[in-house]
Amino acid sequence: MGGIEIKRDLVIFYGNTAGFINGDQATVDPIFRCDELEAFLRGRYKVDWQEGLFERLTAQGDNQVSQPVALRCRVWQLRREADPRLKFTGYAETVALIGQPRRVDYEIAYEGEAGSAPELRISDVLEIDGRCYFAGRRDVQEIPFQ
Repeated sequence: MGGIEIKRDLVIFYGNTAGFINGDQATVDPIFRCDELEAFLRGRYKVDWQEGLFERLTAQGDNQVSQPVALRCRVWQLRREADPRLKFTGYAETVALIGQPRRVDYEIAYEGEAGSAPELRISDVLEIDGRCYFAGRRDVQEIPFQ
């Protein structure tokens, strides 16, 4: 089995049903969005990133009870070239400096099962189930992350 493949009009990403194909359109859950998947789909399909698709696809099954699916997550950390003032700052400080945290300032440091994720550090962003959470000095809070 390859890392990314199309099987029976389903986009399979390392064993997970990430989306489906309909003609020249690929509809994919953004929890799987990464350079590797985008490169695989680019030029072959028009891509529609749709929140919650993974849960809907895995719930459909074949009218059989499906095995539990491990909860997947991403941990985003600031890129090396990001403004050094943002590193290890709390949420309020980040907002005061640049506004809401921006995806362009971050890179994926971990992607996989939530139970195996590394410990969060201040200014990390945890993405799970299509929602993003900022790790502050004493708390974690949900944020818009685009």
